[in-house]
Amino acid sequence: MKYALLELLSAEPMHGYQMMKALEEKSDGQYTPSAGSIYPTLQMLEDRGWIAADEPDGKKVFRPTEAGLEALKEWSDKERKERPTEDGDCSVSPRERRLADGFELLRLLTKAERRAAVDPGYTGRVQRFLDEALSDLRSLLDDPRAEHRNDRRSGGERDERGLPAERPAITNEERDS
Repeated sequence: MKYALLELLSAEPMHGYQMMKALEEKSDGQYTPSAGSIYPTLQMLEDRGWIAADEPDGKKVFRPTEAGLEALKEWSDKERKERPTEDGDCSVSPRERRLADGFELLRLLTKAERRAAVDPGYTGRVQRFLDEALSDLRSLLDDPRAEHRNDRRSGGERDERGLPAERPAITNEERDS
């Protein structure tokens, strides 16, 4: 959070609310920081001497100090060095790739849920995807609940691609069992 705020402030001085909105926009609405996460971080940055505040028009506006810009540069340089990819390019670390993929998954899932809310025929497809994804994640994490779901799904017909054949949407009672 501290480097995200420093990066925002390096572009232009802002007050806390502007930073919350800017972070929300950068994440395409997937992350909305709260005042409880922004203001303590700003206080910590101010305590370190990385930002300073002015109060024009009664609003506290933050800007980076030279020390803050140097800390941001050091962090950026370190991140760049630690980002080897398969072809040797230094663009994205595996962790950043997972985070980006996770945000993309959330964005698409939100879009699919909106469509399912207005298209009853789409609801079952979305639910099957969620059941499959939850089961796969539970298996990945060795969650014993995954076995029950896998057993329940493994029987049944498969289509020409080897995927489970279309079936009715799972009821709330089935999902909670």
